[in-house]
Amino acid sequence: MAAYHDAHRAFHLALVARCPNERMVRQVAQLLDQSQRFHAVGAGKGAGRRDAAAEHAALCEAVVTGDRTQAVRLLRAHLQATLDTVRRSTETVP
Repeated sequence: MAAYHDAHRAFHLALVARCPNERMVRQVAQLLDQSQRFHAVGAGKGAGRRDAAAEHAALCEAVVTGDRTQAVRLLRAHLQATLDTVRRSTETVP
């Protein structure tokens, strides 16, 4: 899990590495550090519902090809899917 978190953190920090707003980059880093606990809580609970690796690959492709509109769309969808997974993982069964 630690290796996954490190790779995930590095990927998302690479996405914002060229951002001139250093404060925003620091906030992204802090959020990624805090998200580690959600990865631990949600591990396996969102399985089969999404393919995070494919989401990252598509996002990477959009960034590499310079398609900013697509990159923003994909990042928003990725973050929303992550939020949805976290919410599902914390729901209690009646």
